[in-house]
Amino acid sequence: MMAQDAAGSQQLERLVGLVVAEIQSLWGELMIAPSGEAMEEMVLAWSRKVGQRVLAAGLQAQVEAVQAQAPRQCECSGRRHIHLRRPRTVLTMLGPVRVVRQYHRCQECGVGTFPADEWLGWQHGFSRGLEEAVAWQAAAMLPPGAQALLWLVLSCRSVVTFHPHLNG
Repeated sequence: MMAQDAAGSQQLERLVGLVVAEIQSLWGELMIAPSGEAMEEMVLAWSRKVGQRVLAAGLQAQVEAVQAQAPRQCECSGRRHIHLRRPRTVLTMLGPVRVVRQYHRCQECGVGTFPADEWLGWQHGFSRGLEEAVAWQAAAMLPPGAQALLWLVLSCRSVVTFHPHLNG
């Protein structure tokens, strides 16, 4: 656990250094921006890029912690070992994010698993946040009666928060 904390601290320091360098670079670009609108677009693009990097680094650090704590005992009483490492890229609200996960395989029965996948909660190549945002955008394109029916059927009160016009 101490080694993980030290590795996490090193990752954080490296990330902070990158962010500071990015802010300095952005500041120089902002000072020559042709308009306030251009400046806003530059900062928005920068925030997504940095957010994507922070998300990827945070996810990778947590994936490593989850994998380190994963049980090595298989249901068949065999022992799981790290068979390989495989990257996974998922589209998130901040753009594509890539993590490298371990594949644990039982030496006795051959059954394998990616221990971090349950914690990540990713399915179908999209984060849950992006899937939900796309679903609500699609729902907003439905006729008003269909929107109300969707709201009733799914009991999704968050629709009202996300799309206030659905509330009446």
